[in-house]
Amino acid sequence: MVEPWAHQRAVQTDLVLGHWLLLWEMGTGKTGAMLAASDVVGGRMLWLTLAVLVPQALAEIRRWRPAATVQVMRNGRERVSSTADVIVCSYDLMRRLPVWRQLYGQQWDCCVCDEGHALGHGASLRAQAFYGSRDNSQGALFRKCDRVWVATGTPVLSSPDELHPHLSRLFPQLIPDLRRKQDFLARYCILVRRTFGDVVVGGRNLAELRDILRSCASRLALTDVVDLPPLLVDTIPVEVTKAQREAIEASITPDQARELHVVLTQLRGGVEAAWQRLQAMLLPLASLRRVIALAKAQAAAEIVKSELAGGADRIVLFGLHLDALNHVASECKHFAPRLLIGATTQAARDAALRAFDTGSCRLLIASIRLAGFGLNLQAARRCVFLETAWTPAEVDQCVARLYRAGQTRPVHASILAISNSIDARVAEVIRRKRTVVHELLGGLT
Repeated sequence: MVEPWAHQRAVQTDLVLGHWLLLWEMGTGKTGAMLAASDVVGGRMLWLTLAVLVPQALAEIRRWRPAATVQVMRNGRERVSSTADVIVCSYDLMRRLPVWRQLYGQQWDCCVCDEGHALGHGASLRAQAFYGSRDNSQGALFRKCDRVWVATGTPVLSSPDELHPHLSRLFPQLIPDLRRKQDFLARYCILVRRTFGDVVVGGRNLAELRDILRSCASRLALTDVVDLPPLLVDTIPVEVTKAQREAIEASITPDQARELHVVLTQLRGGVEAAWQRLQAMLLPLASLRRVIALAKAQAAAEIVKSELAGGADRIVLFGLHLDALNHVASECKHFAPRLLIGATTQAARDAALRAFDTGSCRLLIASIRLAGFGLNLQAARRCVFLETAWTPAEVDQCVARLYRAGQTRPVHASILAISNSIDARVAEVIRRKRTVVHELLGGLT
């Protein structure tokens, strides 16, 4: 068994005693801390994670607990072993009724919710399968777990309401009068009424909420536990043709352009509520974002080809729109890139990650939604964002795939942005830390 680090041993008592929120930054060793604690607890362990992270979870379990018997759930037709020490299952498979019934029919000494922010939206099917549709739901999987350990470096992707499922289910004694979501929202969130209901646009009483978290969570920064080489995050200006600029302008209405201008101005001024307004514009501006990504795709391909030809050993290119990512892959076919997107099979994903880790693949083209959480890509020191998710935490998560424990070289991340455009303004504000997250989590230890 691997010897835990000092900070992993320090949290062991909290984990062994019961439910706990492990809000450690990416790369600080959350996985090792939980596996070391599970070895002390003994009994049976349920490990829930994102589908793309199942192979990585299996590798870590075997490294930390080599004597444990492990079953990985691959599909809804499998029978859950009643004797295996550890059951590994993706969130989306867990919520399928045949699998859920089997998991609910057994008792678990501890349950890991890896990348626990995946359960932060109570209305999602995975959250309801685990936490129940109401705070008093008896048919909730967490009730079959003596200890639930929620592990995530980004517990609040957008607003404090994402903490409600965890607090109301696992620690109801800490918020006895706020177990109903509407009461929690009224206390800790700034709400604005829209046509289809209230929308969270910021946080309030965050010092009080932080004090509550101190009783059930620990926060650890990467710089607290490991000396890492320098990190550089910069923006590369991209020039596009007149026709491409005209296509970009045609994909946004004058009203949308005015609203986006106001939102970006507010963000530069530090108005926290503007982050929610920006997120609310994602769907209406879907066409604009796609056109922008396509306009930058050729430039992204040229940058990647130039750097690989110039001696860069490996590069990760992150993006969102599949046609833009596929264009880069086609243009860079000389370097035999591997794609990590939604259509990539699990076997192909595993093979791509192995090839990239060993260096036989030098270019990994990855969807932010798929590869932005949990993966270990520190074999590379260079990443390029063809485009960004309009959520700063997701950009941080992607960079943290490279900039994490085990990285021995300086890391360079670049965000491509079209010069003198909306794209450049968005890229600027996205690079800034969100005020609410810093205020809420910065004081935790």
